[in-house]
Amino acid sequence: MLWMLPALAHAACTFDATPERLRAALEEAEQAYVSLDVSEFQRAMTEVDFMVPCLVQPVDPEVAVRLHRIRGLGQFIDGDTQGATTSLLAARRLAPDYVFPESVLPKGFELRDLYEGLTPDPDAVERMPRPNGGTLVVDGHHTRERPTESASLVQVFVQGEAHVSSYLPPEAPLPEYPGVHKARNALLWSAAATSLGSAVLYGSAWSARSRLDEATNNDELLARQANTNLLVGGSSALAVGAAVQVGLALWSERRR
Repeated sequence: MLWMLPALAHAACTFDATPERLRAALEEAEQAYVSLDVSEFQRAMTEVDFMVPCLVQPVDPEVAVRLHRIRGLGQFIDGDTQGATTSLLAARRLAPDYVFPESVLPKGFELRDLYEGLTPDPDAVERMPRPNGGTLVVDGHHTRERPTESASLVQVFVQGEAHVSSYLPPEAPLPEYPGVHKARNALLWSAAATSLGSAVLYGSAWSARSRLDEATNNDELLARQANTNLLVGGSSALAVGAAVQVGLALWSERRR
């Protein structure tokens, strides 16, 4: 559940982090990794993890790819091979020609072999909702597409101000931002209106049924029964439509 850390850190932000400060922290982590200084590496990575949610400016792609690489190294050290894979796959996606120096990953090292064997799928993306009055930046690029097989750094800016900055593994839901629930909310409002229509038709059917005894002949009785059945059928159809829309709203929420 590492994707939850940025949200927790964001609530405790007491400073404005800049891409330059993040780059410096990443350089310290890289140097500590090469020097095999575990405690310094952990300290630098803790600083990185709590700096990402506090970013007030978009990072450039070069900082994003370094973030993915260093997080991949750290996750591998922690025994999180899957996390390391998704982070390094993101780095590979952004800079496919990059080769780790042997001072970082010696030849024959397991993680180097894993990295060099990664093949990103350029079509494995999902389109994110547009922020109301804002823009999306993913891994340093202004885009609404987020990779679905690798980690990503998602930043949201609303009216020119930083709103969200989160490092997300592929399985994590999108962060909260204005507009992210647009499709879900539209479906729920439509379901509410459809449910109201269903209730109105059902009420009309009940009223019509109560007047069946007022029929003066068999033809009038059959006509009243047909009208009642039509109202009940319409009410049932609208109820089913409302249920389908609620289901679609929940499904779209799970896809986030």
